[in-house]
Amino acid sequence: MKARRTVHLVVPTFLLLAAIGVAQAPPAPPPPPPAPEAAAPQNAAATFKTVIDLARRPSLDQGNTGTCWCFATTSFFESEVERLSGKVVDLSEMHTVRWSILEKAREYVKRGGKNTFDDR
Repeated sequence: MKARRTVHLVVPTFLLLAAIGVAQAPPAPPPPPPAPEAAAPQNAAATFKTVIDLARRPSLDQGNTGTCWCFATTSFFESEVERLSGKVVDLSEMHTVRWSILEKAREYVKRGGKNTFDDR
């Protein structure tokens, strides 16, 4: 039986958006340089100014799955699709997690149990 070779690819955002049918908007022009301001006294309370208020997706409960990495990444992609196209998409976090676990299981079997399931 011939061994299978797994190749992991990093998919850039524009390719993911193109795959789901979202045309990426041209880059926005650079913002104007900030106006010079007087230095604030060192004991003054910090203040913040909203420059751009972007739409954001609501937080989802991952429960006790330990897959915060996937929930964060999926939320980022959903927000980018909405920002660039105005379309609201709902991508599956658990689909990505399932394939990640299957890949780790294949590696475990391929190496005869001499590796772990952590990300190291």
